[in-house]
Amino acid sequence: MRLSGKDIVLAGLAVVIVAVILLFGFPNQSSGTNVTTTWTVDFAGTPAPIAPGNVTTWTFAGGAWTMSSVANGGHSVWVFSNITSQASCTKSSMMSPSVTIDFAGTSAPMFPGNATTWTHGQDSWAKTSDPNDGHSVWVLANMSAQSKCFKGTTVTTTLTIDFVGASAPTHPGNITTWTKVGGEWVSTSVANGGHSVWVFENVTSKPTCYEQLLVAEAIGHFGDTNVPYSDIGGILIQGIAGLENQNNGGPGWQYYLNGKYATRSCSLTYLSNGDTVVWKYMPLAG
Repeated sequence: MRLSGKDIVLAGLAVVIVAVILLFGFPNQSSGTNVTTTWTVDFAGTPAPIAPGNVTTWTFAGGAWTMSSVANGGHSVWVFSNITSQASCTKSSMMSPSVTIDFAGTSAPMFPGNATTWTHGQDSWAKTSDPNDGHSVWVLANMSAQSKCFKGTTVTTTLTIDFVGASAPTHPGNITTWTKVGGEWVSTSVANGGHSVWVFENVTSKPTCYEQLLVAEAIGHFGDTNVPYSDIGGILIQGIAGLENQNNGGPGWQYYLNGKYATRSCSLTYLSNGDTVVWKYMPLAG
């Protein structure tokens, strides 16, 4: 049987498609334009170029964006809700990091179809915005090194509560670990020389340290006490599992994020997948 020119072209195309699949795998259908996600940009120590000091939320619905903004104790956070597209968010590794928000198939809530760059310097922002063939991209340059950009409404992290010199209300003197097995939380406890530690592995929560703590409280059947943190916004943890902060140099609850001492309210500190948080009942760290 002789092949026509059309048959030869189709056969060649089939070979190319098979080769691409073998090299790169099948296309990831989850990344298509029907995926609805939430992106959050936490400016950390940098004021935002729009609504500084607020939590500003843009919500995409009915083909249009709406914006709301509420005071947040001087801490700038942007939330983009219901982006139904292949929007992406990347952070540079430079000393003065930048965050890029690529709206892909979605029109941006401001400066749609443009490449818009805000550059932070000398405590103020400078903006440029140029047509970009209908493709909306925002770039935030020279942000705080602590700034984060992440996708989704939940994160999976590990939480440790270290009682240091105090006795835990349950399993005192042990390391007690909670792990989810078959959809149920199971705890194991081993002696630890009188040092009480609780570990909650692979906790899925909303992406702040306080929301992470709330999930652990539900798992371990304990609670916390807190008050508004008037100086920087958010809340101040005053007690965990019945142990309250002490005055005059006594121990109090402090936390570490990925091994670094945290200086901001836990309700204003955003987490990424794989982060570790350790709460310690100890004298104030410097």
